Amino acid sequence: MRRKLLITVVLSVVLIGLIGGMALAKGTNSVALPKNPVNTVNQTKDIRQNNYGYENMIEIMKENGLTDMANLMEKGDFKGMDKLMENLSDADYQKMIKIMRDNGYGNMAAMMESIGKNGMIEMHKAMEGMHSWNSGMMGGF
Repeated sequence: MRRKLLITVVLSVVLIGLIGGMALAKGTNSVALPKNPVNTVNQTKDIRQNNYGYENMIEIMKENGLTDMANLMEKGDFKGMDKLMENLSDADYQKMIKIMRDNGYGNMAAMMESIGKNGMIEMHKAMEGMHSWNSGMMGGF
């Protein structure tokens, strides 16, 4: 008697589980793909190329002809950097992006590319107040 009751209970639980699972599967049968796929940056590649953070950025910029910007960064002259960025040609901005990408700063290059020169100028101006507290992206300079 107990054996029949146990078998009936087990079969009932399995049957309820199957019916519930089929109902759930029927409701979620479609796969939604995004209309505009997002490109991602290969962060692992950049980390392997660049183990030294932003400490080397000033030297890299000097070695590649961006001495004015590197000197301003070294001094912490953020107003000067803003002024230089405003007068920077599009070709020089693209050169700066290429230098960053070629020297292990791919994430920064991707960010600079995505927001454009004007966006970068606006971002620097918005961050200007943070520089006095040595915080923000370039607070260590």
